[in-house]
Amino acid sequence: MVMFGARAFELTKIAKPPSPASKPYVFECAAPAACGSGSIRIRLDNTAKLWDPVTLFSTSTQTKMPDVLIGLNAGLSQYRPWGKVLSLSRALDLPLAVTEYSRMGLEDDEEMYHNMVAVTEWTQKSVQSLVRRGLGR
Repeated sequence: MVMFGARAFELTKIAKPPSPASKPYVFECAAPAACGSGSIRIRLDNTAKLWDPVTLFSTSTQTKMPDVLIGLNAGLSQYRPWGKVLSLSRALDLPLAVTEYSRMGLEDDEEMYHNMVAVTEWTQKSVQSLVRRGLGR
């Protein structure tokens, strides 16, 4: 799981050991075999304030798409770049959850959501690029 957003990004830049934010994963857990052997790893994205798989996968050694994205205090309706994240999340069938600082912000996000996730030419090209690299879901 990747948690992203300005706060997550900033945490990775200021964190010092032994803080969990200074480690590759802030949380890791594996269930025992009797419980199904599932596991989870949570990472704070340290590449940018907004998650952009096209940039992320072209500039890093990461080769696996995350299973879910979580944007912290996202402010979706206030920042235009979120439209790309939302569109790619939908196009790649990648679950996305966001937190918001206030109820008013959440209501604004809800009003703007459909305009923000419109599939654009940019989204189509980005998804095609990821699929060519074998990174699509």
